[in-house]
Amino acid sequence: MVKKAISCGLSFLLLLNLSGCHSGKEEKGASKPKVESSGVRVGISIARLDTIENIIECSAKLSASCKGEIKSLVSSTVHKIFIDDGYQVQTGDTLVILDDRHVRNQLEKYKSDFMKAVSNLVIELKTSGNSETYEKWRQYQIDAAESRDIPIYPKPESPQMTVVLSRLQVQSSYNMVKEYELQLENCTITAPFNGIISELEIYPSVYITPGMKICKLTDLSRMKMKIDILEEDIGSIQTGNKVEIRGNESGPIQIQSVLPSIDKIKHTGTALAVIENPGLKYKDGQHVQVLVTKTVYANRLVIPRKALLIRNERDLVFVVKDGIAKWQYVDIGVGNADYLEVTGGIEVGDSVIVEGHYSLGHNVGVIIEKLEE
Repeated sequence: MVKKAISCGLSFLLLLNLSGCHSGKEEKGASKPKVESSGVRVGISIARLDTIENIIECSAKLSASCKGEIKSLVSSTVHKIFIDDGYQVQTGDTLVILDDRHVRNQLEKYKSDFMKAVSNLVIELKTSGNSETYEKWRQYQIDAAESRDIPIYPKPESPQMTVVLSRLQVQSSYNMVKEYELQLENCTITAPFNGIISELEIYPSVYITPGMKICKLTDLSRMKMKIDILEEDIGSIQTGNKVEIRGNESGPIQIQSVLPSIDKIKHTGTALAVIENPGLKYKDGQHVQVLVTKTVYANRLVIPRKALLIRNERDLVFVVKDGIAKWQYVDIGVGNADYLEVTGGIEVGDSVIVEGHYSLGHNVGVIIEKLEE
């Protein structure tokens, strides 16, 4: 039993040794893993000629460019209402109809008075022998009788004729006809412009008088913007400067004018702009934060601000040349929160490191992992 166990053990060791030798030969012949080249991983940006805009953040208030109260121009009872709060209406849409029976009765009365006065005038002119004036007024009498609305009567040819028109009450009755024609027209209240109805304050059968508010109409399609700008910045703001509403997309906005006075309490000046609001996103009285272009510097050699480092109390950047980071002192000009102008030290097209460079040294190998626009 012992021999058998020893024999089996020797056989096992022999097999294990042979297996190990065979495995070693395979590893020797296998290809070795590829070793990556060493270097600090960095992100770069290409120095380029561009425009730098100095931008300031301000608060602004929006208001509808067209808004107002719709008021009654006549005394009457509300007959029918076609609107409610929140309705969107177009120019000329009927909003309210007032009871016009009293107005129509008065209009017919004054039309009758006027035609009687004209008839008396024609008789008087006929007996006066003034054939030319007679024929003119006789034709007018025919036209007025056939017309739905009383036409404008012939202009007096002399001061004497003016006196006659006044004496026969032609002028006064004509004025009353025109007054009630206008009142009849005003019994139908229409929208003077596109907008949204709010603050409707009437109901059917209520009696209203001239000047009484019907509702409010607000057009949000175009908004006025009033921008508060600190007094130290207002002098740099000019007509045409760009404006952007923070956090919201909008069409092109430009400063239209700058008001001449400073608010003594807030120490701010005011710039005005207009924005299109096709989706009616902005509301009357809404406050927004805006970015206003204060100054524009065109055709400057530009790099991202985060590329700049300060060492030995001097401005520098790292430029990549043939995979090596080169420490390069630079002269800095104007800038904003994101970009700087470089006036010396690098050239257009240089690869400037913007990431992974804070602990970087001169002549250190780098691997470019990212290219920023």
